[in-house]
Amino acid sequence: MRTARIDWEWRLDPMLEFFDGLPSFKATAALEQVFALAVADVESRVHVITGSLKASAKPESDFKDDEWKASITYGGASFGAINDPVRYAVYEMARGGSHDFFRTLPEYDLMFEQAINEGFDGAG
Repeated sequence: MRTARIDWEWRLDPMLEFFDGLPSFKATAALEQVFALAVADVESRVHVITGSLKASAKPESDFKDDEWKASITYGGASFGAINDPVRYAVYEMARGGSHDFFRTLPEYDLMFEQAINEGFDGAG
């Protein structure tokens, strides 16, 4: 099955060591806010003909120990949709231009970095 997926992973342990190992929930909340913006951006760019591709979206995030991870996947199960499972997500994205629903995501890298920096401002 062909799916389209993007992943982010930020290791917070160097900053946690600097701040005496105290986790910053402020940093995690800030990362989640940026992730929500990125998900909404992608959702707004997915072309909708049958709604199947859009319904196959699977945004996920998790914070465990010193690591925050997030991903957005399109394709696969699309419960109740006309095209279930969605097998064409990667092909739609590969068409490029307005079909590449992930095309603006590199713009969020700086926002993720800023979220981490702001999350640790004044910590420790």
